Amino acid sequence: MLQAMAITAATKATNAGSERHARKARHEKGERPMNRMNLPAARVGGGVRDRIATVLMLVSALGALYAFSTAVGAVQAAGPATQQVETWRMFGFLMFAGVFVLLGVWPRRLPGLWELTIADKVGLTVVEALLIGNHADGAQFAAVSDGILCVFLIAAYLLSRGYTAWSPRPRLYTP
Repeated sequence: MLQAMAITAATKATNAGSERHARKARHEKGERPMNRMNLPAARVGGGVRDRIATVLMLVSALGALYAFSTAVGAVQAAGPATQQVETWRMFGFLMFAGVFVLLGVWPRRLPGLWELTIADKVGLTVVEALLIGNHADGAQFAAVSDGILCVFLIAAYLLSRGYTAWSPRPRLYTP
């Protein structure tokens, strides 16, 4: 019995020694062992918060796709003086649908995209709100729509911790 305990203790010491040796070798190579503390934020995930943020962004993308489809008629009906502007607006809806999908799928991999998108939509909302006073056509609907979109964007940004996209990414240990 005593001999079996000695063999077990020796085996554990050998395994612990080889694990320490492997960790030391990885450390000397500049690699970090994989654990929850040094995995990229995208790998750790936020569970429910990330899912809510993804849903908000996908709903925003669907809204932008709907706006794109309705803008096709506006482009066709536009006169020569406004056709280029309406076309530019139509493709802007399509581009933002793509941006919203990217932000929903990879919320912590695209530094700066959240901030640029939020700044653009907040700026548009402010201008549209100011244009309501000038009785501009469609300014009130656009201000409300973009205002709701701003709330979705900021909520998704905070829920998914999009601001962490700026933090440096640790290298994962790969054997």
